[in-house]
Amino acid sequence: MRFVLLLLVFIISMSCNNQSKESANKIVSKGMNLKEESFDDFFHSFSRDSVFQNSRIKFPLLVIIDDIDEKEQKLITQKDWGFFGIAKLSKPKYIQTVEKINSQEYHLTIQMEDTGVYVVYVFKREKNSWMLTQMIDSST
Repeated sequence: MRFVLLLLVFIISMSCNNQSKESANKIVSKGMNLKEESFDDFFHSFSRDSVFQNSRIKFPLLVIIDDIDEKEQKLITQKDWGFFGIAKLSKPKYIQTVEKINSQEYHLTIQMEDTGVYVVYVFKREKNSWMLTQMIDSST
């Protein structure tokens, strides 16, 4: 597709004046710049669609177990990942908080009421797409 667009610009630029060249360059620029995905749209699909979720995890997924006494790191492979249906977590038993860290990073914190469960899911934008890049388990 990119090659076809570049070829089209070349042909147009060879046969047209400068004004047409500028128009052709604008067309190519629009075609090559993918629209940035909003985190809300991404998260809606990530929470409900297992295939989409699996495609948006950076495997092997780094899991940091942040215990009071020590930190441990594990890697989860794609084969070992099971669908995590975030949308089906019942309230008030599960407390979910989404925090925007900056334009390139969001954190989803999941706590379980009356337990020590406390897990942070780190999402980062990579090449205009949101990806789950890390989990931090600080459960007690």
